[in-house]
Amino acid sequence: MAEAHSAVAFTFQVRADGMALHVDNDAVAAIVLSIIRSWRLTFSSVVNTIRSNLFPATYVSLFVTVFCLMGFTLAEFSAAQTTRAFIRSHLHFLPPAVDVFVTGFFLWLIFAILVKTILKLLLMYTGFMYDPPKRPSWTTTIWFFMLKALAVNEPHLNAYQSVLPRLPLPSLKDTLARHMKSMEPLLSPEEYREMKEMSDEFERGLGPQLQRYLWVKRWWSSNYVTDWWEQYVYLYGRSPLMINCNYYGLDIISYPIRATQAARAANVTLGLLNFRSRIKHEKLKPLMIENCRAVCSSQYWRLFNTTRIPGVACDTLRHLHDSTHIAVYHRGRWFSLRTYYKGVKLPPRDLEAMFDHILTSDAAPCEGEERMAAFTAWRRDLWAEARENHFLKHPVNRKSLDIIETAAFVLILDDVDAYFDEKDNEPGDHYVRQALFGKGYNKWFDKSMTVTVFKNGRICVNAEHSWGDAPVTCQTFEFTMYMDVRQYGYDREGHTCGATSGAKMTPIKLQWEFSRECVNDIEVAYKDAQLLIDDTDIRLLKFSEFGKGLMKKVKCSPDGFIQLALQLAYYRDTGKFNLTYEASMTRLFCEGRTETVRACTTQTCDFVYAMERKEDRKVCQDLLKKACDNHQMLYRDAMAGKGVDRHLFCLYVVAKYLKKEHESQFLQKVLAEPWRLSTSQTPQSQMGLVDFDKEPEFASPGGGFGPVAEDGYGVAYVICGDHLLWFHISSKFSSHNTDSDRFREQIKRALRDMKGLYD
Repeated sequence: MAEAHSAVAFTFQVRADGMALHVDNDAVAAIVLSIIRSWRLTFSSVVNTIRSNLFPATYVSLFVTVFCLMGFTLAEFSAAQTTRAFIRSHLHFLPPAVDVFVTGFFLWLIFAILVKTILKLLLMYTGFMYDPPKRPSWTTTIWFFMLKALAVNEPHLNAYQSVLPRLPLPSLKDTLARHMKSMEPLLSPEEYREMKEMSDEFERGLGPQLQRYLWVKRWWSSNYVTDWWEQYVYLYGRSPLMINCNYYGLDIISYPIRATQAARAANVTLGLLNFRSRIKHEKLKPLMIENCRAVCSSQYWRLFNTTRIPGVACDTLRHLHDSTHIAVYHRGRWFSLRTYYKGVKLPPRDLEAMFDHILTSDAAPCEGEERMAAFTAWRRDLWAEARENHFLKHPVNRKSLDIIETAAFVLILDDVDAYFDEKDNEPGDHYVRQALFGKGYNKWFDKSMTVTVFKNGRICVNAEHSWGDAPVTCQTFEFTMYMDVRQYGYDREGHTCGATSGAKMTPIKLQWEFSRECVNDIEVAYKDAQLLIDDTDIRLLKFSEFGKGLMKKVKCSPDGFIQLALQLAYYRDTGKFNLTYEASMTRLFCEGRTETVRACTTQTCDFVYAMERKEDRKVCQDLLKKACDNHQMLYRDAMAGKGVDRHLFCLYVVAKYLKKEHESQFLQKVLAEPWRLSTSQTPQSQMGLVDFDKEPEFASPGGGFGPVAEDGYGVAYVICGDHLLWFHISSKFSSHNTDSDRFREQIKRALRDMKGLYD
């Protein structure tokens, strides 16, 4: 980065005897290398774009086609000669040697378009998800072999992007029917009748008009939901990002990490940069379902070098093509740390030395600098005004802020320890509190990713949500932690391994010049953040009495089994059922993100009632299996684009554009319904780097998020192999109806009772 050099590249002096020009060779070299790196990335991007648009055809197949045509022509095959004569009759000005290549190119292009069309049609099929495990239908079997025949052995990251189907738009009638079915167990007969009347009125009146507009958007956009979802659900939100929007992830806390704080920061930084390189150069393979069906890869591109910029009315996402530095925070001071030298990533030893420099630096924070990041935990409109007044109008502050916002990611060197204790809940609860909100000022909540390295070497990540979803962040750290432990490693003293590059670089302390008004605003933002923090009750639960093994043994969907346990726990905790949100992915489709599974159903309620009435074990087992099967069907429908909530959300957005939102009481009522139980499963392994049943200590507890409703719970869970489950439970202290510690105990009790059905 140019900011890393204390001297400019060129300086000159005008003297009586002429002008003296001074050239800083190091600065010039850095500028030249930066230009070369930019050109290389641009060239690589162009090449990968061409590859993606040609997929599944390849450059190799083009040359094979041309050479085969040349051979057939020389062998005087009539078909080859006829085709070549046809091309020459239309392009008679081409030399004889060239028309063979042109003929081959056109044949290859026709074949490529045909194969691509077939692949697009194959990828529209979602029936494979509905087949029983290990018993695929004949249709699925034929589909599988055709897909395998057209697949590429080593596809690049964006290979399938141009052939992924668009998210299907359900019929209005089907969506309304699914919605009413989901409300049956939650409404009284009178309430249900009123809702049914509003639904029918919407279906007869405004609904079809909105649906027609949505069909137009569906045909003219790559995904009819995603852009509106990002804009209206995330970027238009004015609430603080901390707790309300951002989510977190934890370290592999059962694995013994014997590293210094600086060494762990160095290895994690290098792992993240290597993952970013795989994305940029498309060396990362796209994720596959059943090892053959690719999912959308669009979210990876904003994982790094991305910052959410506050606006008075609406935020924006600022993404850079590249960044060669990270921003580091330690004890109230912000630093810029270069991660590349002469166009090459720095090795762990060099990075460790720079982190050590920060840890031992005696530089004092500027006035207001220590808690400055509390602005990113403030209301978005207030932060936008403060950013404009205190940063953008001041050259020194603007430059330092730009260094943070253009960093690849932010890394925090914290001055506290974090760990988990099997016998004591408090350390684990403290760990998740530090991960979700920390001190309210020691995370840059606007950044796509803020990594915290604690004093004892443990880490966590806090991620902004608008750019993408948790599975991408989980995959990033699955790779990073594997590389950290298995590839890079540490020596006996806990330092990084390998040699240094010989580069003599030090981090640069950022400078700030805050006015008294700005310092006062920082304190107000900090106090507001503390109010949010003090009202957030978040807990961590490790449950090791059983895991996926038991659920598979009794032939139940693991996700459905856990959702039933949550419903049983919630009913026991509150004495009633409520609308329940479970996130499901729609990445089978181009630019897909998430859909809602409405997990509280008639079947789950029947099971809970039977458990509470202590009915016969066989009755409870049958109801459990029925509820799990129904839940699995709802989850598959959501993945296949047959959900309820994203469709209704988009219909409401259309109504807003047409200024007709007040004409539908139905849409207003549906979208105002609170999700008092919001749940999400965090994927444990997406790259298959480790077998968690053989190496359970390598499993991460995953991560969690804040409560969605003021009087509700937020629950994230991870299924770690056959014998381990993790839960992250959040709620608000200000609610008299919730208590995260109490709900943690109810989850344990529910799981034990469900296991007892099969003892």
